[in-house]
Amino acid sequence: MRIVPLALVCVACTNGTVVVRVPLDGRSATIARPDRAGEREHGLAAGTLTHWVSLSRLDGTTVCFDVVLRSLEPLELRSVRAFLEVPGQTPIEQAELWPQEPTQREVPGLLVEREERGFYTECAKQDHAGICLAYETRPSYRAVKRAGLVAVHEARGRMCYPNASHITSGTPELRLSVEPAGEATEQYRFRLAH
Repeated sequence: MRIVPLALVCVACTNGTVVVRVPLDGRSATIARPDRAGEREHGLAAGTLTHWVSLSRLDGTTVCFDVVLRSLEPLELRSVRAFLEVPGQTPIEQAELWPQEPTQREVPGLLVEREERGFYTECAKQDHAGICLAYETRPSYRAVKRAGLVAVHEARGRMCYPNASHITSGTPELRLSVEPAGEATEQYRFRLAH
């Protein structure tokens, strides 16, 4: 069984699934995953926090993905947990990585700051009957948004997995699951049209 590079059917699909034709003909299949809620919350332009995953190589020995991850928190490709899933097979977790140096850029947006808004008093000590014996006054805060420059972090590189007959001419799809440190797992699904 011979698998050759894939042909592009959909560029920058945003629903997490793309259909690719085998063979690839030297092109790649790309899925874009925007973080619209994060962009809205911080007043950022559309696409600022979009993750990109491209299936760039699929042959009898190797499956490779080019990955671009963006976040408001610092991140590195080496700290990302990623695994390749093929239906009916055990997920492959050990990707060979070729990360680029992480970058940071500042873009216009809204900074969330904590502002003191007053004070409140609460019971600091109670007796066995629940009667307050001592009170404490503490400051109260609120979150405010101010125009400013927002730091956007980017990690990019290539992840490759061995294809020791995991993917054959009968394989309907493959999924790359990506979990940046401290974030939810995202799945990128590539349906194979043989």
